[in-house]
Amino acid sequence: MTKLPTCLLFPGFMCDERGFRHQALALSSAGFPVHHARTENIHSVKGAALDALTQTEGPIIAIGLSMGAILAMEVAKAAPERLAGLILMDCNPWPDNTKAAQARQRHLAAAKNGTIDALMADEIIPTYCHNGPYRKRTEALCRQMAQDMGSTAFANQTRALVSRGDQIDGLRKVTAPTLVIMGKHDAVCPMDRHEAVIRAIPHSQFAVISDSGHLPTLEQPDQTTELLIAWITGL
Repeated sequence: MTKLPTCLLFPGFMCDERGFRHQALALSSAGFPVHHARTENIHSVKGAALDALTQTEGPIIAIGLSMGAILAMEVAKAAPERLAGLILMDCNPWPDNTKAAQARQRHLAAAKNGTIDALMADEIIPTYCHNGPYRKRTEALCRQMAQDMGSTAFANQTRALVSRGDQIDGLRKVTAPTLVIMGKHDAVCPMDRHEAVIRAIPHSQFAVISDSGHLPTLEQPDQTTELLIAWITGL
């Protein structure tokens, strides 16, 4: 019996395996091995991708959300021979612009001053969700995940994002089946980011999750899981 590829899950900024809980359970039930990448101690997006690759063996389906999608892009670049599939959700292939880079420096100061709880709750998390049925629950979980991960993880992830490069050239070399997913109302990574990814990977498929913002795995868990399972089992 042929072993199914491992689904390598990369969570979003200041999220952990709870961000993919619904999808991971469904993938496991379908027989796919699942591995949750740890991102609290990352120092670069490339280093985090390489570390995740050492934790798994054989073919993989790299699945990333937001920051995690950037790590999945790095996996595709680092180990194309292992890539059975690539799923990029609510993603941005470009480095920070000036405004975003300035904001991250302010965020690093908040981490140093011990005020990331307020920053996450008042500034960052409110940009994530659309006004759907799971908004309050999703925002509460995001606050809890951020509190559990703490200021050191916040600073590590922020520095890794500050130092990341443009992913477009790497994406042009992707030959594995690719699915690009966007929450319809994503204000963090709007359509132009996804269009850039689709242009770079012409054979990719594109899907939109209705009634969702930046975190469709949490905001619309059933719709997102159904899409992932259908696409992955069809490879």
